[in-house]
Parts: sequence; structure tokens; C-alpha cells
Amino acid sequence: MTLSVPFSVGEVFEDDFAFTAENIPAVAALLGDPNPIHYTADPQYGALVACGGQITGLAMSFAARSITQRVPGALGRTWNMRFRAPVLAGDTMHMIWRIAKIEPHRRGTLLHIEGAGTVRRGGGEIVALTAEGTAVLLAP
Repeated sequence: MTLSVPFSVGEVFEDDFAFTAENIPAVAALLGDPNPIHYTADPQYGALVACGGQITGLAMSFAARSITQRVPGALGRTWNMRFRAPVLAGDTMHMIWRIAKIEPHRRGTLLHIEGAGTVRRGGGEIVALTAEGTAVLLAP
């Protein structure tokens, strides 16, 4: 059975996520990531560097929130995340997800999404994360 889909190809979801000198070490500790660059400013960047789990967790959770605001549930199937540049304490990452494709699936409807997270630094915009994912919209 395929759900009536409250999404359209090309539709975009956007949100901002702040990375601070307080939340970077707290999240790294919660995730069990002992890398010193999450606890002491990295000399190369002069700031704490966010851990991958924090960056991808926020991106994936935002995708889930955007989808489940309109459907009773969804099951993430695949995620492909690529780090392009570090996210530093003081950065705000602007995350954009776009519905790339919608197709029938044996459990309902399969959404294909593509995303990018950017930060403003040095007077320009830097792509910090690119991502792709799929989610099955679950029937009620």
C-alpha cells in the first residue's frame, strides 16, 4: 500500500544549528568521542572542532523532524554523509534538505533526500557537509 504523499519533489526544508564551546565537548563526551580537538581548541583552527556524531546527528534528526511533522512515522533506510570542512565552535550550520525523488515501496512510500550544511567563515560560505538519505513513510 502506498501512502498519499504530503511531499513534492524539489521541496526544501531549512534550519540552523549553533555549535558552541559548551555544546561541542558536552556532545563529544555524551557520544564517547575522546578526540582532543573536541575539548581543547585546535591550533590549526583556533577553536574547538565539532565531532562527526554531533554534525550528522543534527542533520539526520532535522530530516526526521521535517518528515514526521507530516506523516505518522518514517523509518530511515540509508544515510550517506560526507564531511567537506570542519564545523567549529562559534559556527552556525545552515542545513538544507531537498526531496529528490519519491517512489513506491513495499512498506509505503520511499523518499530520497539530498542535503547540504554550510557555515559562514572568512567572509564566505563553506560547505561543511553533503548528505543523501532515504526514508520509508510508514502507513498509519
